[in-house]
Amino acid sequence: MKDNRKSTNTRKATRHRDTRNQGSYNNDSPRKVRLNKRNGKIFNKRFVGFLVFIGILTIIINTLRHPYLKIGQVFVEGNERIQVTDVISRIENPIGKNILFYNTKKQEKKLLENDTIEKAEVTKKFPKVINIKISEIYPEFYIEEDDDKVTYLSNKVSILEDDKLSNNLKDSLIKINIASASDKGIKEFSQDADYKEFIDKVKKTSYMDSISELNLENKAHIGIIVKDIVVDFGNMDEITYKLGLLESILKDVESKDQDVSSINLTNGKKPIVEINEGS
Repeated sequence: MKDNRKSTNTRKATRHRDTRNQGSYNNDSPRKVRLNKRNGKIFNKRFVGFLVFIGILTIIINTLRHPYLKIGQVFVEGNERIQVTDVISRIENPIGKNILFYNTKKQEKKLLENDTIEKAEVTKKFPKVINIKISEIYPEFYIEEDDDKVTYLSNKVSILEDDKLSNNLKDSLIKINIASASDKGIKEFSQDADYKEFIDKVKKTSYMDSISELNLENKAHIGIIVKDIVVDFGNMDEITYKLGLLESILKDVESKDQDVSSINLTNGKKPIVEINEGS
């Protein structure tokens, strides 16, 4: 019995020693395995990051070079006197440039360097269109004051500074006659909404370039001188209709080669056309 116990104890001790020996061997081995795994993970992250960087860089380069995002059209609106080509050249023709990196604010500042451009707006329409909207301001009218002084008005009927204008400019502009040609009277006129609305409508007619004077001394009898013909519209009622009717009359007069001195449109649909004798 004693021998069996000893034998059993011996086997247990042997197994115990084997277990310890095995444990002491594995203490070194897993450490090496973990190090290898950790090194492998660091390598994989760096490699994946490098691949992502290359992918993003490739996309950016392809985007920059892709014709789909290159500006192919430029539209300009609001220009009255400035040519479209002049507007585009002022912003350094953007055709062929990438629309993503086109600086619209910078181009707006360039446009505003022109004294005749009051407002400028440059916008993008993806994928390849640039829209330019400008508002021009230039001398178009003048008023002779009571002391023979001349005041220039813009196409917006705003008062312009004399020192920026030529002395002989009035020969190419439209004269406006008003009730009071004093400084105060001119200022009040330039702020009158009714007169400004009338002038805006006149500017849209086909005969605007043939007008030499606007007679706006009395809102009850406004008129113009066009092609040396004195026109009386009466008051501002139905003024859009009267302006259209005048256009028809002028075309008829021109086709018949008549010498007309005046046209009275105060009666609306019953205009009175006065023809010079011998015409």
